[in-house]
Amino acid sequence: MKKAIKPGPCFAVFLVLFLVCCKKHSPGSDQATGGCISDGTVTLTSSDSLVTTSALNVIVNLFRLNNLSTANQQFFSIDSNYFQPPGFTTDVDQVDILSYRWYNNLPVFRWNDNITFYNGIFQPQASIVFTGESPGTDATFHQSLASLQSIWLNNFMRVGTYGPLQNDTVPVHPNASYRDSCLIAKRGYIDAGYFSATFTYMGQLVKAWTVTPPNGVYPMVIIADSTGAAWPANVYIP
Repeated sequence: MKKAIKPGPCFAVFLVLFLVCCKKHSPGSDQATGGCISDGTVTLTSSDSLVTTSALNVIVNLFRLNNLSTANQQFFSIDSNYFQPPGFTTDVDQVDILSYRWYNNLPVFRWNDNITFYNGIFQPQASIVFTGESPGTDATFHQSLASLQSIWLNNFMRVGTYGPLQNDTVPVHPNASYRDSCLIAKRGYIDAGYFSATFTYMGQLVKAWTVTPPNGVYPMVIIADSTGAAWPANVYIP
């Protein structure tokens, strides 16, 4: 005689399977969004220095001697070498400093400053520094997580990966399996030129989101907060 399955254990097994299946599709930090997406915005704190204390002291001293502000900067590299630049008759001690920019405690995506000094003197012609309009103090964002998820789903397969060879002109796009990924959205700023050719590059920063699977890198879609315009972030393999 076959034994009947008792409803108690059966229900327990069903409950475990149900929870496992639903875990992937849980809406992250916002149950109201109806999708698996969460706000993973990273803010800058005073302890987030990416260089050693001694290197930071050198950087701060160089900026002070040249009347440069360290505001909105997160320094992540300093390098020095001797070479003879054009217009000089002898070698100079060149110092290159790299930094990320932050405004309202939020990062500027896809940008870093490159500040160059010769013999301790700032060289604007040899530097790449953002000189455009800074964002205001209003750090309110308006896109909902549900909206960001929908925009990402409609655009992630447009992200292209380009190879290092000269004939690698046909990009490789993500496959459809990413559609089932949970997502992480991060707030910040980006140059307005990424979304419209009418804006001058390095002219204005706008509020934006990066949206990716949990790996935080690929496939990434950057979304303008004010309009919902999407920019699929292509990948170039050197």
